[in-house]
Amino acid sequence: MLLLAAGLGACAEGGGVTGLPDAADAPPAEDGTAETADAECPPGYTRCGASCVDLNSSPDHCGACDAACPAGEVCNEGHCAGSCVTGLTDCGGACVDLQTDEAHCGSCGRTCGAAEECVDGGCVCVPSCTGRECGPDGCGGTCPPGCTGGAGCRADGTCECVPSCTGRECGPDGCGGTCPPGCSGGWICGAAGRCECAGTPCGSLCCYGGQVCTGGTCCTPACAGRECGPDGCGGSCGTCPSGWSCDAAGDCVCTPACTGRECGPDGCGGSCGSCSSGWGCNASGVCVFEGLTFEAESGSMGHVVGRAEADGWSANTAADGEGHLLYGPYTRDVPAGSRTATFRMMIDNNSADTLRVVNLDVHDFTTSTVLAQRGVRRNEFSGTMTYQDFAVSFTAPGGSHELEFRIYWYDYAYIRVDRVTVR
Repeated sequence: MLLLAAGLGACAEGGGVTGLPDAADAPPAEDGTAETADAECPPGYTRCGASCVDLNSSPDHCGACDAACPAGEVCNEGHCAGSCVTGLTDCGGACVDLQTDEAHCGSCGRTCGAAEECVDGGCVCVPSCTGRECGPDGCGGTCPPGCTGGAGCRADGTCECVPSCTGRECGPDGCGGTCPPGCSGGWICGAAGRCECAGTPCGSLCCYGGQVCTGGTCCTPACAGRECGPDGCGGSCGTCPSGWSCDAAGDCVCTPACTGRECGPDGCGGSCGSCSSGWGCNASGVCVFEGLTFEAESGSMGHVVGRAEADGWSANTAADGEGHLLYGPYTRDVPAGSRTATFRMMIDNNSADTLRVVNLDVHDFTTSTVLAQRGVRRNEFSGTMTYQDFAVSFTAPGGSHELEFRIYWYDYAYIRVDRVTVR
């Protein structure tokens, strides 16, 4: 149809169509004519020389190329005749149907334009959409179905998606991709297609992943393997408990708190020191004398008479003679000052007489001096075979003096001594 329209002017007189390949470009036919295969012309037309002609109506090529009708005759349905049959009109010697002929549409010489067909004697535009899905159809409309979803139409009439990124720097572009340049670390794409800080804004930066903003710069604290000390970003990796300090490696170390203390806990699970036997540690970390106890039957005590019995040391009139029932232990642990030695003893008979049964004394062995002494009579015991305490007060010299606590037995009664306690 488009090829036909290119040469409709020639049809008015000779029934040919121009604008097709020249006949000289085609090899001669077997009958010697210059026509080529009909396939080079629109349907219903035949190439005759340089033109495509309708052999049914062309007066110059009526029924065949170069078969011209004599003067005064018309070409009617491929034959020369004196007139056209009913339904056809003589237009310059060509019998044509004014209802369908595109060179004579409705009247002789009325040519339809490009992309038009003659329908019922009128030129009608026929959309040119073969192989096209969008764009102009040649008739003032567009080829169906058109592009959807933001896609644009290429020049060849095919749809292509046009990214929708105006005013956007991230997020979907509407074509399965994303709008450039996208968001960098710490930034996320907001609903409006703009990058937003998902962490901590820091000037033009966004701190994330544990970073902190320091002087307009994102800094990552260096606290791996550290529990205290500076984090490299102006902050701290942590603080140590009271009494602990942070070393160069970032570890909390305990500093023993022993200043002014000689004993007791050092605050780090250890001790500031221990006190000697008989001494205890007070709340201030100072050793204070609490007392010493010497068991009569222990190896630290000496005996001239008697024997170990039950929980103590005893002597009786039947088996023993007069002498020291107890002496020792030559201790240097009694601090200087006013002290009391308590002797714990029992008797078998407290009513036979009022004789002195034992003599108690505190003896400074270093200077061979008796610091204090007292005698105990039978009737001073309040009961029999029951332990009773007897105290001897003295002033201890302290220092390196060796003290002993003695009981001299007079062989008048059964006596058992349990222990001596010094406070």
